[in-house]
Amino acid sequence: MNKKQLISIAIIGTVFTAAVHADTMVISKSEAIVNEFQGELKSKLVQAMKSGGPVNAIEVCKSEAPVITQLMSKKYNVELQRVSKKHRNPINKPDAMQTTILDYMESQPANSYYQEFGDNQAIYAKKITTAKVCLACHGDVVDASVASALEKHYPADLATGYKEGDLRGIFSVKWSANQHKNIGVKNLRKVDQNLWVGGQPSIAQIAELKEAGITRIINLRSDKEMKFDEAKVADQLGIEYVSLPIAGAKDINFENSRKVRKLLDEANGKVLLHCASSNRVGALLALSANEKGASKSASLAIGKASGLSSLEKVVTTLLK
Repeated sequence: MNKKQLISIAIIGTVFTAAVHADTMVISKSEAIVNEFQGELKSKLVQAMKSGGPVNAIEVCKSEAPVITQLMSKKYNVELQRVSKKHRNPINKPDAMQTTILDYMESQPANSYYQEFGDNQAIYAKKITTAKVCLACHGDVVDASVASALEKHYPADLATGYKEGDLRGIFSVKWSANQHKNIGVKNLRKVDQNLWVGGQPSIAQIAELKEAGITRIINLRSDKEMKFDEAKVADQLGIEYVSLPIAGAKDINFENSRKVRKLLDEANGKVLLHCASSNRVGALLALSANEKGASKSASLAIGKASGLSSLEKVVTTLLK
């Protein structure tokens, strides 16, 4: 290990704040923002329902929801949105990243999602589930007066046909560079409570991941790809380290996806599963999901949410 590497490990105390900010503070702040928004909008809708029923609630939702969204975005210096594939208001149409998250949440029971981007930007998303009370305006069958009000206020409405418990959309909180400091790992994603996926972390970033709670690292890169001894760095930090070399497309298969799943299932605590960019990670997780019973589309959604990119064609060919 060279001097620069030793110095990087020595700065664990310095980078602790950044790691906590990324893993805990940003996520908890996002949850608090979403909860505050939900509480304020719900209060107005309940009051509207009491005074004029669902028709009145539709009018209040149209006029109040965008205002609350804008005010809270400004208050916390974030971009807060409610988005859905079946949006009622065109301003709630998801972008490409939000669509990927929605696809992922449709594919498995994930309640939230977190991802970091370059330039210290990040996105947090929380699932919106259709409650029984929502069915008056979003259900399979709505009252004639409600249908008339929807036609009046939302002529291009797509947000009907839901059943109780359905995924209706997501709350999305986007953090800009001046509000957020990333750990810095390329394509770092928190796909559930115990699994982080991403590209290659640096020595300093491994230290930050340790402070964020990572207890096991699974590296899919071969030794010849590595520029430092990651196993040694992990050992010095008290992180369990496992190497499972996946040398590109030729090693993307169900046998290796089973190996990855076994390593994940055996882990106690938070795991970082990484390759160079998270492409191989996403490919093997897609195959693993498919073998466990996920459909082709759901498997691809899980893969893309975990970093699948240029290997998508290989994965598509292999999917059942």
